[in-house]
Amino acid sequence: MLRAMSGDITGAWPGLSFQYVNLPGRGVKLHVGFQGPAAGPPVMLVHGFPESWYSWRHVAPRLAAAGYRVILPVLRGYERSDKPESVDAYHPNELGDDLAALLDALGIAQLTAVAGHDWGGIASWYLAMRHESRVARVISMNIPHPGVFAKEWSTLKQKLKCYYFFVFARRRFAGWAWTRGDGYLIRWQLKKFAGGVPTDADVQPFADHAQIDDAMRFMCGYYTKLLSLDPKDMLAEVRDVSVPVRVLWGDQDPAFATELAWRTEEHCDGAKLKVRIFEGIGHFLHLQIPEVVAEAVLEAITD
Repeated sequence: MLRAMSGDITGAWPGLSFQYVNLPGRGVKLHVGFQGPAAGPPVMLVHGFPESWYSWRHVAPRLAAAGYRVILPVLRGYERSDKPESVDAYHPNELGDDLAALLDALGIAQLTAVAGHDWGGIASWYLAMRHESRVARVISMNIPHPGVFAKEWSTLKQKLKCYYFFVFARRRFAGWAWTRGDGYLIRWQLKKFAGGVPTDADVQPFADHAQIDDAMRFMCGYYTKLLSLDPKDMLAEVRDVSVPVRVLWGDQDPAFATELAWRTEEHCDGAKLKVRIFEGIGHFLHLQIPEVVAEAVLEAITD
């Protein structure tokens, strides 16, 4: 049975192990979890904000039981991974390049699939855009292709929906405020955006992780950098992807309209795109309906 724990929970479930991995040529070290047979087809699960590898506590065991080698990278700035001070170090390009370098360090030529939620979805998209040969399939959860995001981000409507970006961009303030009361605002945010389903015990580990080495301040660096970018420049940098894409989407996401899930077709091969909408589910679908999402991710990999 899975346990909700705080503090050092690197043994959170059976079969899970961790190591620090130096990324060749990147000057960054990531904390990375692993589960499943070492010779199994590699699948990478990438967490979003304000989460960590613990996001995948229901998905990773399911994939490992199916014979996959599951890789759970902790993004730069988060938990026990390195935390560069410069805001420029949190450009979206760096996310995709970190994941490609991680594959180099692990001796993996190509992932069977990469699945990501929120900023982890951005990381997954940038891996596919900048290093498409390294991934056979993209599974994106409640985050559209960055090209669609860039188009929407140029509108006042989207900026108003994502008003909290501007709070997090003040990373020193947010890093302080969101960790007060043992991470009360982190717990509140995760529960609110997941339909009120998770308990405090379910989300406390994320609040704990955000307090490791002042992590919350660095986690917010992604928003600080994002707000410094011109949407037109962002759009000019993105690339279409030709690999199969699966989009899993909770339709009650207050930040991103469901139509963005379908608009992903603007930047990928429509014949290789499948979108699955979960009605009545919020942004953190993997926290709200964890067992359903675990099966959906497995289906998306094998579909």
